[in-house]
Amino acid sequence: MGKSISFIFSYQGTDRLLFTVTNIGSESNPDLKFVSHHGICLALGKGHDPYEFNEDNLTTSNVESTYHSDGAFMRKLNNIDYKQKKYYNYNGTGVRTTPLLQIQDIKLLSLYNIQLPQICETYFQKKKDTSIIKIQADALINNGAFVAILFIKHKNKLMNQLVHELFCSHYVPISQELDICIYISRIATEYPQKRYSNKLKCEFWTTINNEVIPLNEENSTYVNSVIQPEIFSEDIYNEIRSRGLSEPIHIHFENLIANKAFIQ
Repeated sequence: MGKSISFIFSYQGTDRLLFTVTNIGSESNPDLKFVSHHGICLALGKGHDPYEFNEDNLTTSNVESTYHSDGAFMRKLNNIDYKQKKYYNYNGTGVRTTPLLQIQDIKLLSLYNIQLPQICETYFQKKKDTSIIKIQADALINNGAFVAILFIKHKNKLMNQLVHELFCSHYVPISQELDICIYISRIATEYPQKRYSNKLKCEFWTTINNEVIPLNEENSTYVNSVIQPEIFSEDIYNEIRSRGLSEPIHIHFENLIANKAFIQ
């Protein structure tokens, strides 16, 4: 097994786990495993009826997914009824997405909707061979709810590591050709809503949880559009390097509408 990286964040003075990425292949031919830790569940979809389960949408903490070299993007979940592990293809049976070694730009993987940072698992380093990436955005995260977008990029794809009061970005190598990336943005806090259960024939209140939402071709287009363009700005990239600054870089906007960013 190759490199393992845990992404953590600090919330009100306590370090908490967001997810861990492990290269279970090799540096030259990677296979990637993603584990979302306690306090983060697989999203069933907004407005779903929690009393109408089927084995395709059972939800649990410690959601484990794998992205294989041939493009198979799978999840492995505990089956509540039979206590067995089962695999599900996010894109449909037999469907493959971009093979890992064919990624030349970026590949969006998952969106983490963190409404309750305080219930994410407290971080304790269990394995000495696990690297730690601590997300340097305490002011952003301590404000409350946030989303984290997990994606892969080719090492030659230009990307800036920036910190702003509304968003931040980080990346780290996971193999010879690929980097694991995260983009975090502040979002509005959600509240319980009243829904009607077809199963029970009565109304119920939804529960607010932290969710991981797998991204596919359909929802990736929207998610990609909300990432601040400064993350991939060549002008900012060149300025950072010309000034010999260490990333991540703190930036501010002179005018949010004009989207003109300045490095502090």
